[in-house]
Amino acid sequence: MSKSRLLRRQVLLSLAYTAVFNYPLTRDEIYLRLIYSPKLFPVSLTQVEQALMSLKKAKLIDQKDQFYSLSAITPTLVCRSSRFKFAQIKLAGLAPLKRLIQLLPWVRAVAITGSVAMANAKKDDDVDFLIVTQKHRLWLTRLIIVLFAQLMGKRRSFAKEEKNSWCFNFWLEVDQLFLSSGRRNLYTAYDLLQAYWWFDRDRIALQFLRKNHWVKRFLPHFYNYSLSHLQVLPIKQRSSWEERWLSPLWFCLNAFAFLIQRCYMQHHLTNESVGYSFAFFHPRATKRNIYRRWRQLIKTNNRFLAKF
Repeated sequence: MSKSRLLRRQVLLSLAYTAVFNYPLTRDEIYLRLIYSPKLFPVSLTQVEQALMSLKKAKLIDQKDQFYSLSAITPTLVCRSSRFKFAQIKLAGLAPLKRLIQLLPWVRAVAITGSVAMANAKKDDDVDFLIVTQKHRLWLTRLIIVLFAQLMGKRRSFAKEEKNSWCFNFWLEVDQLFLSSGRRNLYTAYDLLQAYWWFDRDRIALQFLRKNHWVKRFLPHFYNYSLSHLQVLPIKQRSSWEERWLSPLWFCLNAFAFLIQRCYMQHHLTNESVGYSFAFFHPRATKRNIYRRWRQLIKTNNRFLAKF
């Protein structure tokens, strides 16, 4: 397969992936989100533009304003501007939560992920969070934040699919930023690179991407772009007296909070992964569902792959 043909194929696969989310892409976004192929890279923006012109001429993709999408799904596309407005409304509604987090010195960083981070939120979408805490503080922090969400009527429970809830589904301590091999896949790479770092005390976003450089194997352009655009701020130096004198106390309190919450979760856990210094709450097996829809879309529209 020639390089130009392979590039057209990767462009189509990249568009098919974002089509799962009804998310058409601009030329620059296609370049950023181009899925890696060892026989293809490096690739220039000009080459991507040429591939788009070729695919458009062959009527395999459509263009509306500056956005490109697969021809087969154009009628189902949702206007990105309306979803952008919903995302902004949801972000504005997080002001009380941000005030609480600013009062909790244990919270080192908070990233918003999912549809709100992509500015592609529907009216009833929840807001997904990745929260990084100080060592031996994760379960104390989670207890406070979840109780606050409950008081605000925003907690997402195991039993229901509440609309417009706050979903705290990704927790890490600062020494656990490097994700294990079982989580290194295209879905996670997208989620991390599209994350909006809403609160960041210690340049955690930069540390997080550097430690998880494996995402470059899936989305190299997006990874390099994200690294270069992270705001570089000086790290605030904190006194070590708290860690020196109170560390045993915090460890005991956090361990107790962990045991209480772990016992409560025991009969509800499905696909979640929970440990003392991390927690991943994805009961709906989101990655598997997205991959299944991606494969269905490719299978349904496999004429575009066969033609090129």
